[in-house]
Amino acid sequence: MKNQETKIVMIGVFKGGVGKTTTSINLAHALALRKKEVLIVDLDPQGNATRSLGYEVTELTPTVYTVMKGISRAEESIGQVRENLFLLPSNRTTALLETELASEVGREKALSRAMKEIKNFEYVILDCGPGSTIVNVNALVYATDVLMPIEIGVDSVEGVEDFIKAKEAICQKLEIETRLMGAVMTKVDRRLTLTETILAHCRTSFEGKFFAQIRTDTNLGHARGHRQTIFEYDRKSRAAEDYATMANDVIKWFKRK
Repeated sequence: MKNQETKIVMIGVFKGGVGKTTTSINLAHALALRKKEVLIVDLDPQGNATRSLGYEVTELTPTVYTVMKGISRAEESIGQVRENLFLLPSNRTTALLETELASEVGREKALSRAMKEIKNFEYVILDCGPGSTIVNVNALVYATDVLMPIEIGVDSVEGVEDFIKAKEAICQKLEIETRLMGAVMTKVDRRLTLTETILAHCRTSFEGKFFAQIRTDTNLGHARGHRQTIFEYDRKSRAAEDYATMANDVIKWFKRK
């Protein structure tokens, strides 16, 4: 059973390269800067969130793999990366879960079982890799809400309907009630004539849901290259302003729920 005091948000969509990790780490840090206790769970085998936060992982470091396999306990595998911000790291071993969990009974709930003891965070952000993987299904089961990053572009809505249908089918089959929280539009460039058309379409699609916009900003890439969040690299940047606004809106959104 999900801890009702904790907001567990899956940042996910099947499509890659839409800003899932960028949104995960910067939203999480924005919330942490507002004195919220936040945990990032890196569920991507590439470990992008782990690397972007400068967290060093060795062969002996507990990871999401060791936690989901029962080799290490979740509370002993979490490291602090910033004030009020914590991380359950990932590395290439996470990919092994796809085959090692495949034949297990109740494999979709491995993450929920492993994280059951974790109750002292106000927000848990799940940074997921692309695709309909077993690990991502675990994230969906564990999450209270799903937030979809959608990149502004010609194919920006590609895969959105497929993801929503898959999410609903999985929830129905596993008898879970993970909510579709809404969407965050990334790489928004209002100089492009196509932008307003896409934004209008997505606002309609997610009417009544949470909806945020992050403007295009090269500082985001530079920040990750320096293993910093946008608030550490340039807190006066457009992206820092947008993620700060998004964090405030997330807090308000959950207060209404």
